[in-house]
Amino acid sequence: MVMLKAEGLKKHFGKVQALRGVDLELSEGEVYGLLDQTVQVNQQQFEYC
Repeated sequence: MVMLKAEGLKKHFGKVQALRGVDLELSEGEVYGLLDQTVQVNQQQFEYC
């Protein structure tokens, strides 16, 4: 079961393009990690409630 789906994500910081056309799909029980600007890992786990 898909818990989160995003398509074509874009993010700008002033003139800097940080994301361009990012697609993301996470299913139940999957774990992911994203690096923030200080290169620290942010983790989330999606569980079906």
